[in-house]
Amino acid sequence: MLSERIGFESSARELRLQGSDETMSQDLRAKDEDDLEPEYDFAGGVRGKHFAAYAKGTNVVFLDPDIAAVFKGSAAVNNALRLLLTLAREQVHGKHRVQ
Repeated sequence: MLSERIGFESSARELRLQGSDETMSQDLRAKDEDDLEPEYDFAGGVRGKHFAAYAKGTNVVFLDPDIAAVFKGSAAVNNALRLLLTLAREQVHGKHRVQ
């Protein structure tokens, strides 16, 4: 029976890992500081209102102001794009080709 303790030691040099407080910049602003502009009002907001749509794979598209002035909602934009696709397909297939 062996009663002697056997110790193990690494041959690697000791390397002190830096903690995150030493490597990351700290945000020095006060946590309660409000950086939102006064015109932003989320008082009537609903958290997660569009979550289900985004989970299905919705694409977010930003419209230029002149286009957004014409199309008042996503349904109007979708209808216009579907019409454009239909017209493009007809042109490709020669149904309304101008000669």
